[in-house]
Amino acid sequence: MSSNASETYARLLLHHGHGYPLWVPEPNEALPQEYLSEGVGIGDVGIVTAGGSFDFLFNVFKSPLHPINQCLSGGLPNGFVPLPWDSRSLQVNSHQHRLGVPISSRGTQLIELDMAVSAPVPGTPVAIGGGIELRFSESRGAVLMLPNGASRVDYSNLKILREYAALNAENWYRFVNGRNIGREAENGSLYLITGCDKTSPWEVAAYSAPSHGQTISIKFTSPLADGKLCMTRSSTFQSFLSSRISNDSSTNNQAVFIRGFKISLQPGRWRMLFGSVKNTVKITPIMAGRLPKNVMSRGGVFSSEQNEMSLVRGGQASAEPREGIGAFDAGTPPSPSSDGDTPSDSAISSSVDSEEPVNVQIYHPSEIINDYMLNMSNAAVAVCHDKEWCSILNEYDQEIPNNEELIRRIQQKYEIGTSDSGYAFLTLRSSEQFGQVHPVSDSHELNTIAMLPLRKSPPADRPGTMRKSRKQGGRGENSDSMADSSKVTTERL
Repeated sequence: MSSNASETYARLLLHHGHGYPLWVPEPNEALPQEYLSEGVGIGDVGIVTAGGSFDFLFNVFKSPLHPINQCLSGGLPNGFVPLPWDSRSLQVNSHQHRLGVPISSRGTQLIELDMAVSAPVPGTPVAIGGGIELRFSESRGAVLMLPNGASRVDYSNLKILREYAALNAENWYRFVNGRNIGREAENGSLYLITGCDKTSPWEVAAYSAPSHGQTISIKFTSPLADGKLCMTRSSTFQSFLSSRISNDSSTNNQAVFIRGFKISLQPGRWRMLFGSVKNTVKITPIMAGRLPKNVMSRGGVFSSEQNEMSLVRGGQASAEPREGIGAFDAGTPPSPSSDGDTPSDSAISSSVDSEEPVNVQIYHPSEIINDYMLNMSNAAVAVCHDKEWCSILNEYDQEIPNNEELIRRIQQKYEIGTSDSGYAFLTLRSSEQFGQVHPVSDSHELNTIAMLPLRKSPPADRPGTMRKSRKQGGRGENSDSMADSSKVTTERL
């Protein structure tokens, strides 16, 4: 594939509102058996890798002596104190996703193959030799097949996890980027898991073809007596198609969707801790009062058919310090990083230093929202939960909205709150305001958003539709996205 398969896959399935889709749902086999038996779990802190897996670091609910919190040679963050576990905060649905129902990208045509008779009872295996065919007519496509369906588990006490993550944000980044762990994690990459969808067998596929007009098809047939669907490639353009399949394990430890908090530091503070990466990116100059579609593009090369300029990664620092989490003086020279290295200053260059692409950070809507909150407040830390961007999706979205539209919808439903301890979060507007639109219209606000660090935005393709050639009796995806059930507050623990 011309682009990263995991990136294509995740972007094209985000609009379903189940959380972040993992191209690699299985846990890291190098981890202890205690972790492998469960896989990604509530309280895990880690990073989604460029390959689409979850890189586990530690769990906030486990004691320092628990085997999964001793798997890293670098130990745990300084002063680590676990949170108390409350089983009453669990919300479990063992049948969140129905078996054999594909979760796919927009513009997908579903065709029942010969002998594939719809069962009278939902979830009953299809006939032997039967199956379905998915035909993709767009330039990109993705699908997740769950032969056994999938369960869902969430932790409902988000308040305590949000506060805990914000208070420990800087310490966690020092830990993960220190000499002992050395992940070289980018700002915004830390993920605190609060829920996930799990299964045992699964199959995923994604493609990125060079142009429209090429039909890609994938068949799922049932060759065995158990009636479970298995992928069989049938595309004329196989070189564009990437796919993965689970092993034969029956353990329900494969996380196909994860949900949680994304954690970001104020860019100026980040530079003081870790310095700047002086790679250049191409951007479109933003004129006053104009807000292009890709105003926030995560990290990588941003092509432009107009003028070009060079921007050092890291973005702009807030002009005013704030007491609380990670308080600092924006005018103070950068201090040594946690590894003892002196970071270089951030600056904007007027020429392109290299044609080599930057080390691109994967796209995630929560990071776009965190950038927005940090640039619209004096907070030192921003924390956004996946349920917040999932809550602004609607039935007409066939792909995750571009960054401008994402922020417009967030503004319509949420306000930016700042806690006493100095972190930014989203809080629901009053109910009577939900029907009102709060566009980005003020020139100061436009200019502020225009200064956001560049992040990748999903291509703004024309919305399509999911078509089905014949009705499947009783078979359909459980499309319920994450409920917006708990209101965020600024009270301290």
